[in-house]
Amino acid sequence: MSNTKNLLYGVIFILVIVLAGMSGFYVASAQLNSQPQSSSSDQLRTIDISGFGNAKGDPNMAMLTLGVEKQASTATEATQKNAEMMNRIIDVLQTLDIPKDKIETSNFNLYPVYSDQVRYEGFSEIIGYRVSNVMTVTITDLTKVGQVIDASVGAGANRVQGVYFTLTEEETQSLKAIARQRAVEDAKSKAEAIAASLGLQIVGVSHVSESTTYYQPYRYDAAPMEGVQTPIIPGEIRVTVTVQVTFIFQ
Repeated sequence: MSNTKNLLYGVIFILVIVLAGMSGFYVASAQLNSQPQSSSSDQLRTIDISGFGNAKGDPNMAMLTLGVEKQASTATEATQKNAEMMNRIIDVLQTLDIPKDKIETSNFNLYPVYSDQVRYEGFSEIIGYRVSNVMTVTITDLTKVGQVIDASVGAGANRVQGVYFTLTEEETQSLKAIARQRAVEDAKSKAEAIAASLGLQIVGVSHVSESTTYYQPYRYDAAPMEGVQTPIIPGEIRVTVTVQVTFIFQ
């Protein structure tokens, strides 16, 4: 009987210890949960502002796209005729001080030519082959653009797809830096005006993002007349930078 009582007392003792430990755990948890939780919205007062900046400059490089399209009764003949004409054009370009590393092939196609009359009757008869070879010429002396076009057409170019004016990488980055500075100043000015109207003060920046847009001029009067150089008139290139700035107020 005494053994049974001792065992019962032991079990009760263990239960008391366990319950006391759990009680302490819940008290500690309640104390932790009762602590005030700070939120980031209480710590930071922010506003997103967009700033815009522009910079303009004259292009200092032109990309001229031109080539030859030839047709013959066989694919080999069409390819050979096209190659002969393209080589003549390249030779003429080099006489105008356009180096070979500024001339590159941008598109080459060889495809069959079908008779329209036979095709309407439900058949496909090949009557020849056509080869189109187009190259891009980089010109750094813009005074030569019209001359290059006329000389290329005179040498056999029968496809002139246009002139694309642009900037060298160095000049592009220079204009972009100016536009970026103006965009940041624009965003800061707007933020300061808002802060002043609300009786607040700018104390920092938490986030900045940027995007850039380029506006390239494109103009080509595509009908060269005998004895008259093709007029090419490049316009200004505009770089626009947009910044999104998150300002911190207090």
